Amino acid sequence: MTERAYKSYKLKFKFSFDQPLSLPKYYNSVLQGFFYKNMDPILASILHEVGFVYNHRRFKLFTFSKIFGKIKEKNENNILFHPPDVHVYFSTPITTHMKSIAMSLLKKERLLMHKQYVFLSEVEVLEEEIESEEITVVCLSPIVVYRTPEGSRRHIYLSPFEEQFYAMLKSNLMKKYELVYGKRYTGEIEIVPVDANGIHKKKIVFKGTLIIAWEGLFKIKAKRDMLKVGLECGLGVKNSAGFGCIVKIRE
Repeated sequence: MTERAYKSYKLKFKFSFDQPLSLPKYYNSVLQGFFYKNMDPILASILHEVGFVYNHRRFKLFTFSKIFGKIKEKNENNILFHPPDVHVYFSTPITTHMKSIAMSLLKKERLLMHKQYVFLSEVEVLEEEIESEEITVVCLSPIVVYRTPEGSRRHIYLSPFEEQFYAMLKSNLMKKYELVYGKRYTGEIEIVPVDANGIHKKKIVFKGTLIIAWEGLFKIKAKRDMLKVGLECGLGVKNSAGFGCIVKIRE
């Protein structure tokens, strides 16, 4: 019997503009709003208000990368991208959602991003073949992991130098797996750092809250259907706010 092939998919959107594109230094909420605004309205409402519920917790099951482009200027409040374009990666395991956002963006002649018009100049579907049960990934946006002490609303952010960081990553992946496949994951998961140190620490303000997140390279060992979940849903929490987007690197 031929072994089933597993592939993960991402969309790469290239946005073009004539004048420098000015965004807030911390633009995660801008991009999040941009994607919600450019989904089918009913789908956007369902994802935003309900999502996918697991034990009273809501998952959105999509993530996106930071913006990649030539930076012309950066200061305490703003970041200025040089023309002609920037690109962003978008990922979800729900095929209908991926099609919805791609079609919605393609239908529009111009798009409004932080009160500036941009044009969708290219859409590329990135296919990542999962050939084994071990992959090395690099962060396209930083990973967020935190714990909340009982009786407290304060988050304690964890780092890749703490064992609990990896334990919580694995627990989070198990929940996403169950939401995607409708069954519990029965295999092992191992996540270890390949290149994660102090320079990979990122401090990002999202809707008034300071978030501590981490970039870097990580090795993940798991069954291939679980690896697909990680690649398409993202690692850690706050994925739909533009955190935890990862891509498999070729070795």
